[in-house]
Amino acid sequence: MQIIFQANDKLVELDPYLDQGEMGVSDFQFSLEELSQYITGRIEMRFDLNRKVSLDLFYDFAVCYEEIVESVINVKNGFSNKKRIWFCEQGSDFYINYEIEGKNLLLEYKKGGCVGFPNNKIEDFTVSIDRSVYVSEWVNLFASIVKLFEIKLNKKINFPLGL
Repeated sequence: MQIIFQANDKLVELDPYLDQGEMGVSDFQFSLEELSQYITGRIEMRFDLNRKVSLDLFYDFAVCYEEIVESVINVKNGFSNKKRIWFCEQGSDFYINYEIEGKNLLLEYKKGGCVGFPNNKIEDFTVSIDRSVYVSEWVNLFASIVKLFEIKLNKKINFPLGL
């Protein structure tokens, strides 16, 4: 598994009404919302040449942030319960199911009924990957995002707890 992150500048559209207290989110989540005013972002989870899942940084990753962090912590700590992340915003409708099997992670991509482009072209699949690779790829992504917070927002934000 490999996670590839791409961020592109966009015309800045500042929202003067952004309010972290009103939103009830962590510093990391609020900084993601602020960052959306400056860039567009794509995340690609590659498993092999034919099996890759695309996530929008803001509509998929930010919306499922807590579930993604929970998955990384679960995999890192070896919690073996079968879990699911449902990506359900802005044309996304797919699931990432995961379960620990020893040192490996059994990960399943499953389309929902209304999955949009580009993930609608991908057939359902299951892969077995090394748990440490799953954790390190996500940690590297979080490090890239934290660096963007510093560059674009001039903010030093910590990694999510437990990573």
